[in-house]
Amino acid sequence: MSRKHQKLMFAVAGFLIITGLFVRSYILSRMDYQKSYHFVVHKIDTIKKKDYRLNDTFSSPNFSFGVWSKIKVGDSISKEANADRLYVYDQNKKLKDSIKKTSIFPSSILKK
Repeated sequence: MSRKHQKLMFAVAGFLIITGLFVRSYILSRMDYQKSYHFVVHKIDTIKKKDYRLNDTFSSPNFSFGVWSKIKVGDSISKEANADRLYVYDQNKKLKDSIKKTSIFPSSILKK
């Protein structure tokens, strides 16, 4: 196999990998955007030194939680399907924070 052919194969493989990751990201963002969430935070784990994962499993490709957010154990998280904002309520049902969607994909292409 010639050197030129190897470079071409490497470029094609790189393109396919990047395209696959982009498509996967779009699919996960769309599925998350179309879901509604209503749950109480029981546990907050810090991952990557600044991001949060809630209740051992919940993280979102469309919303960022972290040390800058006001989320505490006992707070309620609420998001309606196809909404651009996620709401955080304290234990007294008072609105504590509103987190805007941070996905790279616009809402118009994430809807059904």
